[in-house]
Amino acid sequence: MNSSSVQAMPCYSGIYGTCASCDLAGSCICKAHTSGHSDMVTMDRRRFGGIVYVCPTRTRAILCAWAFSLFVACVAGSICLYAFIVHANKAHKRHRWALQERVPRIFALLLASCVSTIVLSAAKLSSESLLIGIDMVPSACQSLQLTLDFFAGGQHTTQLLAGALSTQETTLGRTRINEAVAREARLFTLFGIFSSIIFASPLIGAISVKADLHSETLEKALLLVSDLGSSLVILLILLLMARRTKLMLFSFSRSIAALKASAAIAVGGASIVAEHRRAAAAGADLGQAYRPAYLASVDEEIEQMEAARNKLRTHMTRFFLGAFAAVALSACFGGIPMLWNKNSYSYVAVAIIEKVSYTCEVAVTYFPSKRRLRSNQSLQMSPQQSSFERHAQSV
Repeated sequence: MNSSSVQAMPCYSGIYGTCASCDLAGSCICKAHTSGHSDMVTMDRRRFGGIVYVCPTRTRAILCAWAFSLFVACVAGSICLYAFIVHANKAHKRHRWALQERVPRIFALLLASCVSTIVLSAAKLSSESLLIGIDMVPSACQSLQLTLDFFAGGQHTTQLLAGALSTQETTLGRTRINEAVAREARLFTLFGIFSSIIFASPLIGAISVKADLHSETLEKALLLVSDLGSSLVILLILLLMARRTKLMLFSFSRSIAALKASAAIAVGGASIVAEHRRAAAAGADLGQAYRPAYLASVDEEIEQMEAARNKLRTHMTRFFLGAFAAVALSACFGGIPMLWNKNSYSYVAVAIIEKVSYTCEVAVTYFPSKRRLRSNQSLQMSPQQSSFERHAQSV
């Protein structure tokens, strides 16, 4: 039988797109710098004895994106490593192991997540055929980084709750506060165990390939679980974190109002603002000629707490904007079938957004400002812990 009698297979045309040019077997012929390699549901099925459906991936764009992801993960990891060392040293001064305290645990989890992203990015840069949901190394790194980020978020939310309740110790009591914080920690632990099953979807896909149990139907199912399930889980923790952040900001505002009220009573009922205006009109130096030293100390504490409140609000706003963008991106690529073969773009974009708006912003939230560091040197001379210091432990 000569070649002219061989019937050519038609090019693919379906939900993933239409192939413009294909060989006799119907396998799409990719143009330069494009390929059929796509995460979770791959279009290049030659390793499974199939064909190349379409060529949705622009290799240069993906490589540049993963290179940027590698850079961002290295920067975020450096920040987390530095912060972990700082807070670990503080724990050691209190004769405690670093991981016994919540803030060092947050940074340890975030650092491990950054390492996972670094390995994932390096693997994707080493070979375009290494796919999430298909190959073991990128799949394990993807599942691990999502799980670690979730547990870090749970620890961060618990820390926000602990900081918000710290100002209510006189009314609630230390025992009730500790019980509320412990309940929050248990809730996120149980939630995290359940969520880990969803985050493990790419790893389950890679294991099924190793066990020769793969199928295109299974790939689609795992993609839906990975994208839509992860979006739902992350959205839930974001809502919980938003409530805790609101409670924390309210706690700051209440403490600031209480300090201002006590200072106003101390000067005979006049407000601090009015007092500043009188001093300024008289040309007096408020800290020396007009205000007693103890009131100047209250002013300093109010400034510190207002700075800490503004810092928390700024960083958490950035965090929520980035997190909701990542959730929306994952939901779109998981919920629209025509985008299933373009999930590679979604995964690298989410990895970058997550490191910039989540890891870095959460890390910077726990960095004390220079003004706070200078002020704390004088506050440490007092035998009693101020309300600002209790807030500072959580922020």
